[in-house]
Amino acid sequence: MDAIKFIEVNDQLKGEWMKGSQWSEAINERVIHTKKENGFSIIAEYNHTPAGIISIKYQELINPLEDLIEAYIDNIEVKNQFRNKGIATALIKRVFEIINVKQPKPYQVRAWSTIDKVEMLNLWKKLGFCFSSTSYLLKEGREIKGYYLTKKI
Repeated sequence: MDAIKFIEVNDQLKGEWMKGSQWSEAINERVIHTKKENGFSIIAEYNHTPAGIISIKYQELINPLEDLIEAYIDNIEVKNQFRNKGIATALIKRVFEIINVKQPKPYQVRAWSTIDKVEMLNLWKKLGFCFSSTSYLLKEGREIKGYYLTKKI
C-alpha cells in the first residue's frame, strides 16, 4: 500500500524543495515557513519521494479581535505526478491535527485560491471550508479572481 509520511521543513529541506517547485525562488522564500513561532511547513513524502508541501503562517486578527489568531495556509503545492493521490487532503488534515493542540489555539484556518484551481476549490468545499469571492486588480490592469476560504476550528 502507498504510504504518506510527513516531515517538518527545516532550512535544508526548504532549499531542496525549492529546486523542484513550480513556484519561483522569491515566492518560495516568502511562503515556506521554518520558524516555529511564526508558523511551519510540512512536506508529504509519497513512497519515500517528496510529493507535496503545505505552509502555515500564524497571524493575529486585527482590532477589535486582536486576541484571536488564525492559521493562514500560505502555500500548498503538490507535484504534478502525485496529484489525485490524496496528498493535498492529507496535508490539510495534518495541519488541523497540529493546530488543534497548539496553544493558544487558532480560531480559524484561512486560505486563498484563484478561480482556475477548480480541483483545489472542490477539495476546499469537500473539507468544509466557506468561500468569499474577491478579485484583485494588478498594476498592469489585469484582474485576478478568486476566493478567500475559511474554516472555524
